[in-house]
Amino acid sequence: MYREQISSLDSPANNNNVGVSSFPRMDSARSSLKPGSISSGGVGGMGGRSVEYGPTVQQILETYEHLRNKAQSVAKRKLRSWENDFFLLSSFQKVSQPKEITDRLERNIRYFLLNYIVIIFGMTLLSLILNPVSLIIIILAAFSSAFVASRPTDVIILTGDNSISKKAALYTMAAITTLVILTFSGTLLLTSLAISIILVIIHASIHVGKQNYDQVASLDSEV
Repeated sequence: MYREQISSLDSPANNNNVGVSSFPRMDSARSSLKPGSISSGGVGGMGGRSVEYGPTVQQILETYEHLRNKAQSVAKRKLRSWENDFFLLSSFQKVSQPKEITDRLERNIRYFLLNYIVIIFGMTLLSLILNPVSLIIIILAAFSSAFVASRPTDVIILTGDNSISKKAALYTMAAITTLVILTFSGTLLLTSLAISIILVIIHASIHVGKQNYDQVASLDSEV
């Protein structure tokens, strides 16, 4: 009786597309995917098709990944703690002598350089986002750049049988977007930039930074 049950489990009727025989198919499906492509179907690309990136899009993704990794590395080394260092209340004291202002400005700007850059960039970007005109320009530029970057070929056909490379088109769109933003929101940009610089000077002037002064000498090799 036990032999009959064992033989029935080993019979071909119970091995329909189940078991070890299905793994070679999954391996072959995985191997069919090329580098730089993403499957739009199920696991391993089964039941779907693979989407391949063009050379320009692939280059943009690689550049973005490289810049992101580099930014993370720089931030890890040079971005000072906001809570325990930059905004530490016990480190803010009024200036007693004019010479002390120059000393604090020089050392704090070198020590908090990346923090100040983040503040200036963040305030400028926030002012652009809160302005309806500049926000519309940024959205249109983003969609236009995404449309151009998603084209299957690296050459874009223009009117009159003219053509332009995809990279040149993206650079041209970035330059036009910058000029348009400066035209319609130039005053806003200058105002936000001036306010952020004033805040940086105030912070660098009243921040004592006793713990920072001992480390400023070692920053020459990092800056």
